[in-house]
Amino acid sequence: MTDFKPTILIVDDMQVNLTILSEILKNKYHIKIAKSGKKALEIVENSNIDLVLLDIVMPELDGYEVCKILKNSEKSKDIPVIFVTANSDACDEEKGFLMGAVDYITKPFNPTTILARVKAHINLHLKQIELEKYILMIEKISITDGLTNVYNRRHFNDIFPKIINSAKRNDELICFLLIDIDHFKQYNDNYGHQMGDEVLIKFADCLKSSLKRVDDMCFRLGGEEFGIIYKSEDKQKALEFANILKNSIENLKIEHKYNSSSKYVTASLGLICRHARDIKNIDEIYKQTDDLLYEAKKSGRNIVGVEKI
Repeated sequence: MTDFKPTILIVDDMQVNLTILSEILKNKYHIKIAKSGKKALEIVENSNIDLVLLDIVMPELDGYEVCKILKNSEKSKDIPVIFVTANSDACDEEKGFLMGAVDYITKPFNPTTILARVKAHINLHLKQIELEKYILMIEKISITDGLTNVYNRRHFNDIFPKIINSAKRNDELICFLLIDIDHFKQYNDNYGHQMGDEVLIKFADCLKSSLKRVDDMCFRLGGEEFGIIYKSEDKQKALEFANILKNSIENLKIEHKYNSSSKYVTASLGLICRHARDIKNIDEIYKQTDDLLYEAKKSGRNIVGVEKI
């Protein structure tokens, strides 16, 4: 956005210094001011600050202590801090850099120097933010199915062992559900692949909306096969969830003339529940669940295949 202005927090216990620095910077930046370290920390906690100009010598909390607190906070650790001081001693500068400061500005103020250094560090900070956003976007793309926007097989292979290891600490019941759209090849052959893609998207949205907990996860594992990893209090409740999900899919009422079990799109499911402590092999769990899915298809489809409870 062309009208975007970064925000600078100026921290100094002397009003004259706040006024001078504000006058120098106000045409290019949004300015916030604080007359104490405590007030500065409050502002940073409740605002989006792009750079801090920080006086060193202040009562109660001095600039070094404020900088240390900022750098130890997840919210503010990446905000560039420039110390403002009347002391140009090399030892003081070294201490500031060790605390995490990016630069020093000495008093009396030189407007040209202040503008140049602030601009340089603001630009570096904003570029770093954009880089981090780009990295997050690439990471998300790498673990997400491009069509349905649920997690992909790659992420399933990576995250399932981690979920199990985490669940072992509390001896939680892990449930793995395989879901396969019934007669999907016939759907594609007769309605066309574009319509088939629309079914996959609606199907995935239905699965995602059914998840009850933050750590429940849905995956597209290949073609029309999806998987859900979720935790449950007991196996009976896990089966109830699977049956509710099965009914929700049919209740989408997507017409499917070539489905032998319904006039709508349906799915067959395989369900395995295990205490995390009992899970030794991911491939074995997958195969057992796939076998139950196969049994559900063999038994007429639109069924949850499950071990005896």
